[in-house]
Amino acid sequence: MNKQTILSWLKATDVPLTVISQKTGISRKTLYNWINGSDIRQSNIDKIINVYNADIEIVNQKLELKGDSKMNQSTVQLEASKEFEQKNRLINYQEKEIEELRKKLQQVESENSLIKLDNIYEDCIPDFQTEVHMRNVFSLKSIERNIKSVDHVKPLAKALNLKRKTLYQDYFAIGRWFISNEHPVDTIIDKHSLSVLKSATEGIPKQAQLYQFTMGAFYLKFEVLYIANNRFCMTQSFCKINWSTTPVVNAKNVILHSCNIENLDKEINN
Repeated sequence: MNKQTILSWLKATDVPLTVISQKTGISRKTLYNWINGSDIRQSNIDKIINVYNADIEIVNQKLELKGDSKMNQSTVQLEASKEFEQKNRLINYQEKEIEELRKKLQQVESENSLIKLDNIYEDCIPDFQTEVHMRNVFSLKSIERNIKSVDHVKPLAKALNLKRKTLYQDYFAIGRWFISNEHPVDTIIDKHSLSVLKSATEGIPKQAQLYQFTMGAFYLKFEVLYIANNRFCMTQSFCKINWSTTPVVNAKNVILHSCNIENLDKEINN
């Protein structure tokens, strides 16, 4: 039994120092000096052991158990805290992963839709094609459009009972710039179709900002109803918007229906 064991017992025991002094013959002053840091001679250690050996062992066991209990409690709290932090980190990580997956899914869905329309555009065999240039897309000025060319205009001219030259020059007004919603071709397009075209045109700047640095082109699809000479021609347009110094819209147009205006309701319902 060492000096530290005796000292720990003196500090923890319920036995008064006066009683210890009387039973061991060691003065109270000496006992106080030990508690305050004075050295303990081996002969005095022997005197203490001879009288209080059993009590020293019991008290020191209690001290060890108490110390272990505190240590165990502290360890449990520490482990619990670590586990809580780990769970929080895992939850935060999972939430970030889920959000990243959502973003990737949205991106993939968007890209897939564009790729599918891309394939449709490339595979499309049109009845007639148009190339439209646009300007002032990113300025405060009104957006303008210029139908640069129309290929194979004959099917549309026939469906509307118009001369090709009239359709080509007066309505498509090849090579001339007009404010987008004042182009002559609008006079032979149904109002509902015009609203769709207007919506698509107004959306081009947003699409441009989204795709012009990530993709060379993006694609649109919509129906256009032409009306002239008491006849109508329903078409479907697959548009490829290319980006250079100004947007260029290449449209492949497929004629779906055409007949006299009297049969328009029947054709639409069918």
